[in-house]
Amino acid sequence: ERQHVPAPVIFSAPAACRLKLNAGTGGKEVLEAEVHWQGCKEIPCKSALAHCRHLVDCKASGSPAPEISWSLPDGTVINNEMLADDSGHRSGRYVLFDNGTLYLNRAGVTEEGDYTCYAQNTLGRDEMKIRITVVTAAPQIKHSYKTYIKVTAGDTALLDCEAAGEPKPKIFWLLPSSDMISSSTDRHLLHTNGSLSVRRAKLLDAGEYMCVARNAGGDDTKLYKLDVVAKPPIINGLYTNKTIIKVTAVRHSKKQIDCSAEGTPPPQIMWIMPDNIFLTAPHGTLTIRNPSRDKAGKYRCAAKNQVGYIEKLIVLEVAQKPTILIYPQGPVRGIGGESLSLHCLSDGSPKPSTAWTLPGGHVLDRPQINSRHILLENGTLVIRAATIHDRGNYVCKAHNPAGDSSVTVPVTIVAYPPRITNRPPQTIRAMPGAAVQLSCTGLNLRHFCPASKLGILNDISF
Repeated sequence: ERQHVPAPVIFSAPAACRLKLNAGTGGKEVLEAEVHWQGCKEIPCKSALAHCRHLVDCKASGSPAPEISWSLPDGTVINNEMLADDSGHRSGRYVLFDNGTLYLNRAGVTEEGDYTCYAQNTLGRDEMKIRITVVTAAPQIKHSYKTYIKVTAGDTALLDCEAAGEPKPKIFWLLPSSDMISSSTDRHLLHTNGSLSVRRAKLLDAGEYMCVARNAGGDDTKLYKLDVVAKPPIINGLYTNKTIIKVTAVRHSKKQIDCSAEGTPPPQIMWIMPDNIFLTAPHGTLTIRNPSRDKAGKYRCAAKNQVGYIEKLIVLEVAQKPTILIYPQGPVRGIGGESLSLHCLSDGSPKPSTAWTLPGGHVLDRPQINSRHILLENGTLVIRAATIHDRGNYVCKAHNPAGDSSVTVPVTIVAYPPRITNRPPQTIRAMPGAAVQLSCTGLNLRHFCPASKLGILNDISF
């Protein structure tokens, strides 16, 4: 509830006085001039906190009728002739009526001081001093404005603060950073009525703001809280900056690279190409219509809003379908008991992987060594000690993201009758009672001669 501020109090001279003026001496007629003074009379203010208007009466009587003039606190003397000739400069503040009343328009602290009224005619002059004191009214900030403001980052936040008082209070703001704002800056606009606008709000702008209204009568303060809703951008659900993602495109086939960004406020998305060309992408998706090897390289997807910036590094490889360069031409013939190598050398981008499918359906898809087969890094399959069970169709398959390529290699194993390839010496000498082992090896056959106990071992032959 507003409190009524008392109207200014005016101190004046006595309400009336009587003065005799001697017109001459030496038996000449003496004229009496009677001057009546009336003190300052106040017109009530329309608003308790507005500047008041005042009438200061100076009524004089005499014969001939006296002329009235006033001396202001700064020593300036005004009369009707001066007011009529000042182009309205003083008439905006003062009006001198014909009856001698001085009208003060919107009296304030600057109008305080001693005013002197002069009444003068041909017989003499009289004067009266009046002191005017303006009573100040302490500031009062209106309480109808909300004190909690919530805005989205990047928008403008308006903190309303309007105060009344006499004289008119000066308003300044204390920010959450403890800085003081008494005039507009790049991001802070101080309105004429004292309200504050925070432009392009950031997370750092959140906090408590204090509006301070001050004049000669005192201070009034009001506390506001600003909440800035913001969320730094994320790309494809990832918060980490500069995450490396590898993407493969098939040559001459359209490729789309997705870059979905979220944030508050919604972020702006752009692509930075390998040649540093910037492309805006409202929906985040980059389309490469005809990928070729010269399109391969590093692409950066960037998302930015008022509270953050994030990048994702996408390494694009343009894939080429594998081609098998070296492989067995026609059926391959192996010899039973010997090792057999099946070559399968492929090329592609990225480098293809090689897998072999054996006649029984078993797949060897990585370099390995088992009891019968060896798959080398270069794609060669080695069959150790081949037998007739290893015959059949072998399939070599080269694979990369661009596709597959395969060849079928028929394998036959030629078997021969057993033949000895390593036999014992024709003559073996041994000590009596010692064990003797006779071994023999052959192609497609392993034969061990049993050990024999012989009293005297002479020549042994087969």
